[in-house]
Amino acid sequence: MSNEVTVSCIDLSTGQPLEGVQLSLIEKPDEFAKVVKTWTSSADGPETVTDLKFVGWHSYKVRVDSVPEGYDGKSEDYLVFGFVNNESRDMTFYFTKQSEEKDLIANIYNWSDDCALFNDLCTVDIWIEHSPEDCEIVVRDITPGEAFSLPDGEYVAALDFTTVLAKGYRAVNLLTASGNEFKASKPFSGYKAVTTDMLTFTVKDGKADKAIDLYVQNYAPYEKVPTEALSELFEGLTLGEIALLDGLDDLF
Repeated sequence: MSNEVTVSCIDLSTGQPLEGVQLSLIEKPDEFAKVVKTWTSSADGPETVTDLKFVGWHSYKVRVDSVPEGYDGKSEDYLVFGFVNNESRDMTFYFTKQSEEKDLIANIYNWSDDCALFNDLCTVDIWIEHSPEDCEIVVRDITPGEAFSLPDGEYVAALDFTTVLAKGYRAVNLLTASGNEFKASKPFSGYKAVTTDMLTFTVKDGKADKAIDLYVQNYAPYEKVPTEALSELFEGLTLGEIALLDGLDDLF
């Protein structure tokens, strides 16, 4: 009995398989970190690795070791297999063509410190949302303040929330008193659900339709949310749709 993973390498501009990416599969990366397979991606499609016998938290890790000349992309991701065998996982890594025109910049600000620039807090990931239930990271570990490029399309920029929390910060919840102050000062829309650590934006002709600005505040006990604010947020939503809203852990 064993498990398997299918790994795809995709050119973000074309949506087609990208040839020439070198990858490694690492067994028990947090313990003995044994490299059990290395391969180079093919233009013919994904690579499937079978006979994976380890289970539990961080059973394996797939690491991108190098990318073809003319492309950007650095990444690694963990695999977690349950204790029931014959599981299959799909993993996709996206790569962007290098461009001299890098017109996108993501910045982090500390709302608790008079909106001081806070770009050394953590990295930023870029996601594509196919549906509320289906999102995937397409660019990882962007350094805030450094220019980058993306093909035209709709994206979500998100902070590495585990690092944010570990360092004693959290996003501003837009349904709280602090959130109302924030909205009065920063009236533009686009924050995902009810927090300021995720922002939707559109790229056209290489430029974003809004500033990619993400905000945190010093960690503090939860603020109370007015009943009318919850009623407005939940109006017309099913229980399933409510469960998918980001930031609800800040409310209760």
